[in-house]
Amino acid sequence: MDYISFVGKPVRSVEARVVSQYKKKNYFVLKLQSKKLIFYTISRENLKNLLNRRVELKIFTKKISYWGYLTKFFAISYDLKLLPMDRVNLWIERQHEKLKSLYKALFLGEAVDFNLRQKLATLGISHLVALSGLHLGFISVF
Repeated sequence: MDYISFVGKPVRSVEARVVSQYKKKNYFVLKLQSKKLIFYTISRENLKNLLNRRVELKIFTKKISYWGYLTKFFAISYDLKLLPMDRVNLWIERQHEKLKSLYKALFLGEAVDFNLRQKLATLGISHLVALSGLHLGFISVF
């Protein structure tokens, strides 16, 4: 979808993955990545940890610039819905209670949650988690 058709409608429904989530004062900031877009939005709802989860939301497109569309932009959003997990993610979630974020990072290339990232940095082994699922796939083939 090109920029003109994207901003042609005042409200657009988008499916995206939550790349980052953090709390500021009385709201959450979400960094989202869809197939072609990377954008930020906020939510005043009391959200649970949505890191690496797929969501669907509606965004207002009026203030999105062409440069922002090509790089990153902020969009006001509403109607945030959590989409169901795929089978592999669900299997890892059920198998591993404490280290599910680590296993997802190693095998699926997803981001490690903030608490685990701090613990790994404290231990000095965060570089070991930098291997993505693609790297492990190559290693397992050989």
